[in-house]
Amino acid sequence: MKQVLYRKEFNHIRLGKQFKLLLKLCMGRKSLRYAIDGVKIDEDGFTATNRRLLFNYADKEHGMESGVYHITSEGFGLAEIEIADNFPKWQDVVPKETKLKKVHSLPYLDGQFSSEVIYHLNRNDFNFRVAWTMQVLERLELLHASDLVVFAHKDEPHKCPLVINGIIQDKHFTYVQMPIIPRRDA
Repeated sequence: MKQVLYRKEFNHIRLGKQFKLLLKLCMGRKSLRYAIDGVKIDEDGFTATNRRLLFNYADKEHGMESGVYHITSEGFGLAEIEIADNFPKWQDVVPKETKLKKVHSLPYLDGQFSSEVIYHLNRNDFNFRVAWTMQVLERLELLHASDLVVFAHKDEPHKCPLVINGIIQDKHFTYVQMPIIPRRDA
């Protein structure tokens, strides 16, 4: 069954449950950078980041005024944050394609793919937090994501971001996860 990603209600946007949860996983919470404590909605679609995770859903037909919105527990995007210019440009976070290698691709599928993606990330030495990745992948499964392509850095997958591209309801998404860099002992 097709999930409702969002709809406009009373001149506001209301996110569907799974889409809201996916964006909230990647969204800042009480951050020192107030601008990332919401979801940016603009000509690039919906973007959420907390500096470790980033998710962009490229739906340019949302009909909302550009800005950064707080997301209520009911899924409403309210109270535009006035400092939207401080929200990071998501394209700047994604590594250049020339530096990436395809780790795995999954064509159209309907069902579970989380464990398969985790398996291929482990095989390719990506240094990641499994819990974060599993939560995002499980939300993508519930939203019936398809055409997944998983990328890692060609030379240093353990030091560079993981990138997953795919499709949700005929629109492209990009998910980026920063690697865990082990601390050096002092």
